Amino acid sequence: MQTVICHVLICGVEFSKSVMFAWMFIEGLHLHNRVILVVFVTKPNYLAYNLVSWGTSSTSVHSAV
Repeated sequence: MQTVICHVLICGVEFSKSVMFAWMFIEGLHLHNRVILVVFVTKPNYLAYNLVSWGTSSTSVHSAV
């Protein structure tokens, strides 16, 4: 029972770290698009940002398990 709890906690910690780094990347990409690519006036695709950040994090954690 303790091994399962430990495994779940480790997966949660690794997922949290992965999500934090993915969101830092997404925020940097978003700022880059806002500052550098001002010429192209388009609405940002937040759904794509969410899918990339949460999807890559969950995929990397699940593949490590």
